[in-house]
Amino acid sequence: EVDFTVILQQDGEVKVIGSNAHGQFGIEGSFFVTPTSIATDVIDIAAGDKFVLLLKNDFTVVSCGDNRLGQLGNGTFDNSSEFIQIFDSAASIYAAKNTAFILRANGELWAWGQNNIAQTGLGKQSCFNTPTLAAENVSLISTSGTHTVILNGNYEILATGSSVYAQTGLADSANKFAAFSKASKEN
Repeated sequence: EVDFTVILQQDGEVKVIGSNAHGQFGIEGSFFVTPTSIATDVIDIAAGDKFVLLLKNDFTVVSCGDNRLGQLGNGTFDNSSEFIQIFDSAASIYAAKNTAFILRANGELWAWGQNNIAQTGLGKQSCFNTPTLAAENVSLISTSGTHTVILNGNYEILATGSSVYAQTGLADSANKFAAFSKASKEN
């Protein structure tokens, strides 16, 4: 359950409101009822259930908050109430529930966090606490935290993770515990 909001202003300032129970704002205080500034020089934001990612204007990525499933990507499973740099050369960032992704300008997709149903595309059940290369030649990504769908440079739609309700577009409704698979054109 997400009980906070992260706002990116046009000038690159980031403000937050709501619960900071897991230190995801990177500042002191447990609850904010008015928008409060936490960072500047930011070009993109992403938030999971209890963690925050910021893409700075120098293309580095920092993370903060709950890390019990490795979702901060900082090499540990320890929570952090301070923003820690975890990656450089990122073009965009994505987060959902307890997983996170970085898309680089060269099409590399890096993933980490909860992977109990292969939702990161890394192909094995585990939690990853560092960004790990999941796919190449990626143009777009959409993730729910339980499944992930990408569009590659060949205009193919690939998917991985939970498909209980056929949300991945894969041929059967079983969860996919493998790397990204080609979605069906039949749907």
